[in-house]
Amino acid sequence: METLEKEKASGEFEKYTKWERMKKGEEIVRLRRFFEGLRTLRRLPDIVFVVDTTHDTTAVREAHRMKIPIAALVDTNANAALIEYPIPSNDDALPAVRYMLGKISAAIEEGQRAAHRESPEIEPRA
Repeated sequence: METLEKEKASGEFEKYTKWERMKKGEEIVRLRRFFEGLRTLRRLPDIVFVVDTTHDTTAVREAHRMKIPIAALVDTNANAALIEYPIPSNDDALPAVRYMLGKISAAIEEGQRAAHRESPEIEPRA
């Protein structure tokens, strides 16, 4: 993605035909849609949070492959044995997911504040 963006910014796209430039532009848009959030990632995350493990099987497999612990909302149709920190919840109903994510977000923020009070040189991660 970054290579294509640099080529486009430097004008290297001009050596391609109009159709090839269009296809490369579409590829940049597609890559941004899937990977924009990873652009600033400089190290592996400490934990991966997954809402629907039956839908996001790729994320679960990749986390296992990279030996990153997984916290997830686990419904009755999911295999909780694959998850290090399963949270029993309905992952199909949007109100239930919003409620659980609100509680989890509040707990993370509280933990970051507590860690910051105990050790002022550590900044909470965004």
